[in-house]
Order: sequence, then structure tokens, then C-alpha cells
Amino acid sequence: MTTPRSSTAVIICALNVLGAELDSPDGVANATCYEAAGRIQELLADLAVVLPAVRRTAERASRRDKAGRAFRAAANRLAGEVLA
Repeated sequence: MTTPRSSTAVIICALNVLGAELDSPDGVANATCYEAAGRIQELLADLAVVLPAVRRTAERASRRDKAGRAFRAAANRLAGEVLA
């Protein structure tokens, strides 16, 4: 059984809400939440740019060896996460 995972968009939204609503006297926790949300958004944008090349390469990867199967699986997980 696998544990359900929140979408990346939901995590980004939750971090932004935490950044806005946390009661942090020095503001460090708020800034950390905002920065984490921003970094995740930047990573998703970068992945969206490189993902087509990754998927083309994964399609050509060998289905016979363990490394090829792992690469294809990782590319498919990324595509599902970024393109969802």
C-alpha cells in the first residue's frame, strides 16, 4: 500500500498559506515558507523546460536492463508530477 501524496501545486499553496499565517516574531519561519514555495515553483518551471528532452531520451532507453527501466520510470514520474 502506498501513502497518498499531495500534488506539488498543493504543497506550494500550503507553504504560501503558512508563510502568510504563521505567527513568527522574527519572520524567519514565514520567509522560509515563502522561499521554499518559490524554489519549488522555479524547479517545476525548469523541469517543464527540460522534460521533453528527458522523455525523448527515456523512450530510447533500454527496457532490458535495470538502469534503462529505472530511467524510464523516473522520467514518467517527473512527467506525471510536472505536467499534472
